[in-house]
Order: sequence, then C-alpha cells, then structure tokens
Amino acid sequence: MTAIEINMIVAGSVKAAALYERVFGAENVEVANQGKGSSESLFKLYGIQFHLLDENPDYGMIAPKDCDSKPFGMNVTVPDISAVHNSAMENGFAEIKPITEMPGMGLLNCVLTGLYGFPWAVHQVKDNGC
Repeated sequence: MTAIEINMIVAGSVKAAALYERVFGAENVEVANQGKGSSESLFKLYGIQFHLLDENPDYGMIAPKDCDSKPFGMNVTVPDISAVHNSAMENGFAEIKPITEMPGMGLLNCVLTGLYGFPWAVHQVKDNGC
C-alpha cells in the first residue's frame, strides 16, 4: 500500500475536523477524542487524507499563531467557489483575497485563513461553455 497523508497541528483537532466538514464537505474518517493535547482526527478531502493533531508543546507540536509566517497552505479546487467561500465566512474564516477572476487562466480564486492558522487558496475552474 502507498499513500500520502498531510499532518496539521491545530489548537483542537476534533473541532477543526468538524469545521472542515462544514466548509469543504470533508469526509470524516476517524476521531480520537482523548482530551486536550492528545486528540486527533482524520478526514479526507477530494481523495487526500488529512491527519489533525492537537497542539502539545511537551512533544514540540506547536500550532501556527496569527503572527507566524505561513510556509504551508492548501490549494483546493472546488466545483462552486461561492458556496465554499460563503460557508468559510459563516464559519469564522478570514478573507485574505476575495473571489477574483484570473484572466487568461480560466480560474476563479480566493484565499482564506482558517481558524487554525493555515491559509487555504480556493480555486474554481470556469466553465468555458464546451
């Protein structure tokens, strides 16, 4: 078996997984609610598995803070960028870049920051009428 799993350290993995289910329609795979600092959640989004781990400074696992540099983020292509954008805003995401048409690229794009410090670049391929 081969696989790739993206690990993300967040302030609360159980709540983060529920948020990503609401905003992106992520599929919940497993939740281990073991208390603060020991919980973890697995979800799939468009075939990619994400492993959310609770922040635990005793193990060197520190979640991103608002003032931190963001060297890691997600690019997600969705069928309806407006629906995802609206859901994200209703669920506490912050808008870095509004929905914008990318001329010559056939895309709509927006950039959002989730409640757990990670940026999400959301794209929609425009229907070219073919």
